Amino acid sequence: MVTSLEPILKAAMDGGDVEFCQGIYEVLLEIAESHSSLVIRWLGGQDQRLKGLAVEILNIILSCSGFPGKFPVDESLSDMAFGVWYIIQDEMVNAEEQEHKELDKWLVPMYYKLVTILLGKAAYPADLEEWSSEDREAFRCYRQDIADCLMYCYYILRGGVLLDLLDGQLKQCLEQSVSWQQLETVLHGYGSVSEGLSDDQDKDEQTGSNLVKRIPGFIQTLGTLRQKADHPTVQNTLLTTLGSYSSWYHHAREYLPDVIDTTLGGLSNPALSQSASLALKDIVKENQALLAPLATRILEKCQVS
Repeated sequence: MVTSLEPILKAAMDGGDVEFCQGIYEVLLEIAESHSSLVIRWLGGQDQRLKGLAVEILNIILSCSGFPGKFPVDESLSDMAFGVWYIIQDEMVNAEEQEHKELDKWLVPMYYKLVTILLGKAAYPADLEEWSSEDREAFRCYRQDIADCLMYCYYILRGGVLLDLLDGQLKQCLEQSVSWQQLETVLHGYGSVSEGLSDDQDKDEQTGSNLVKRIPGFIQTLGTLRQKADHPTVQNTLLTTLGSYSSWYHHAREYLPDVIDTTLGGLSNPALSQSASLALKDIVKENQALLAPLATRILEKCQVS
């Protein structure tokens, strides 16, 4: 019975028996991937025993995503679960309408916890410069997988819940003394879900209306964040995030000058120039009419840089 595996798995994790943990994860991941529709049916059904079985399977997979240590130097298991979270999200989206309420009851808390896990896993290590080039590249790819997985979470959490989580973490970063890694991973999270926000704005009038009310405040924060973002990696992620929200600036036009100043400020810095130029390109492409009053400033800065 799967329920009995959780304490056994925890004991193995505490004892450092990685090989045993990997074996358990591989079996349950195979079950979830090959029989995802069955897992969803159990989760949304009335049979409490089968529902409990599905919950236990997914909780154990959640522990795989949160396996202790920094990937890939300290652990190499947490990347195994990315595919399952996509498949389960896809099954949820395509489930019968009457099943959604029961599925939400279980999947929303799981995916909420998954977001917190992924934000922690995406944070840069303090000793990154000591890593080999192979490990740094593996971590870069891992962060891209996390960005994709955050999009799966967005579609389960219906956007607003995920934004509440990110907003809370960003507020904590701005009000408290936190590491640059913590601020950077929150910005990485915002950038990861920007495409989903744009999709929701286009597809759902009510959701789009709610997003229009809250995104401008976030853009205002981004535009003035350069004073807090004093680490090059944070600055690069900030610039990338500013570019990813380029289609939203017509809802926050009063904050566009700050956004442009932040972007232009990166052009003359060799460590930031690529991110800044890509962000500026996206922003100009989406907001040509709004940028007319700033055109001279932009051209002068580009010529100097």
